[in-house]
Amino acid sequence: MGLDDFFRLNRPRFGGLDDKNFFVNLRLGKIIEIENVPKGYARVEWLDVPGSHPEPIPFVFPSVHSATLDTDKDGVTTSSSYGLRVYPTKGDVVVVGFRSPVSPIIIGYFPLHYPYQILPDATRPSRFGAFRSLTGGEASLNSLQQAEVYLDKAGAIQLIAKAQITKTASNETGGDTDSFSDLSPSLVPSSDTSEIVRITIGETYTDETLTSREVSSQSLKTILRVKTKTGVSLKIDTAGNIDLDLPSDKILNINKGTNGVARNNDAVKSTSTEDSAFWTWMTNLVKVFSTDWVVSPLDGGAKLKAAFIAFEAANPTPSDLTSKITEGSSSVKIGE
Repeated sequence: MGLDDFFRLNRPRFGGLDDKNFFVNLRLGKIIEIENVPKGYARVEWLDVPGSHPEPIPFVFPSVHSATLDTDKDGVTTSSSYGLRVYPTKGDVVVVGFRSPVSPIIIGYFPLHYPYQILPDATRPSRFGAFRSLTGGEASLNSLQQAEVYLDKAGAIQLIAKAQITKTASNETGGDTDSFSDLSPSLVPSSDTSEIVRITIGETYTDETLTSREVSSQSLKTILRVKTKTGVSLKIDTAGNIDLDLPSDKILNINKGTNGVARNNDAVKSTSTEDSAFWTWMTNLVKVFSTDWVVSPLDGGAKLKAAFIAFEAANPTPSDLTSKITEGSSSVKIGE
């Protein structure tokens, strides 16, 4: 080895700021226990040494603030905690780093089956759960129960929830669960399980291909949309107009109402119950013709005129009529 080779191999890297700990290794393991160990730790089995069960190993979160104690102006000591946390589950394949032969730490997750998980349902092996296939710049966060936060390439935030599988039913609408204990702990929703609600915040499109913008009834672009499994749709456009569409068998209830909302051309009705003064006036008007006016031929209507003058003096003409709406919407109810 020449002198140039010696200096090339032995000169300090990164301006002398390189890691002086030469025992830095990575190793793959599978989590075999996460519940009965201290929080923030997991017990793993090394993939290269099947059957191994080392002591619980701490794991790192994607981003967590190390809480510090601060004293405010009143002398009260407080602490703050924030960050992004993803808690692993049994069976996850993890990447373990070593700062020394006896100091392992789980530093990340290894997507062992990811190429299969992003395949379309028709070609994806059934033993693998589905992941959304992302494009450059997109992000997705999924829980074990398949709740998802999806940041799509159109700049929108999509919040998606699926019906949970219960111990007795598949639960297509999300209405079979009365308490958390009804859920089956060994089953999670799959890609074909019902999506019970999706909320899109931002520029919304008509479908997953993002080829056509969603518009409101005012032909303006939609910036917030809520869609449910049951067919309910709420849209807010760029001008603040709101569209709410309900299937014919659904009900919109405002302020715990029981009365249907009236619409243009709905029927109205007035009786003596709603306006006794007006209908008393009408009764007296009829009496003019049936009783007060005595027919006298060839008088030129003089007696009829006199009867009307007497009636008007005793019964001033009403200026309005009170009535009641007798028809209303069967799907939109409103209270006080």
